[in-house]
Amino acid sequence: MAINVRRILVAALYDKTIRLSVKGMTETNSGKLISLINGDLFQIERGLSFAPLIVAAPIVNLIAYYYVSLRIGWKYTGICFGFWMFLLICQHQTGKLYKSYKFKEGKVNDERLKIVNDLVLGCRTIKCYGWETYYEKMARDVRNE
Repeated sequence: MAINVRRILVAALYDKTIRLSVKGMTETNSGKLISLINGDLFQIERGLSFAPLIVAAPIVNLIAYYYVSLRIGWKYTGICFGFWMFLLICQHQTGKLYKSYKFKEGKVNDERLKIVNDLVLGCRTIKCYGWETYYEKMARDVRNE
């Protein structure tokens, strides 16, 4: 299933890429395209793997709360529910923080991949004009960020 989803996502991305105009291709950051194929597809697949849990978790929790209430009472069931809600809020906040860090990291990775891709594609030109140290410095600067 996961392989089929990945294949479909890569095919959709490829179809969109080949339909870009010449202007769009020159304006598109090649590092961003490489990053999309490598990293973002993995994130989408990972998110899809948790989809069944989104449906099952509330049902499992309701059943668990029912048995907790039978065993030790509604008061402690309410405490368990409150603790669960607290954990959900904390998880949501840390998820937002993680997303902001990944966004910043993604921008730097896109730039680094663009430089490396340009370096690989333009290797002959770079060697011909002696620009190796310039590109090496650019790659180091982005890596140090």
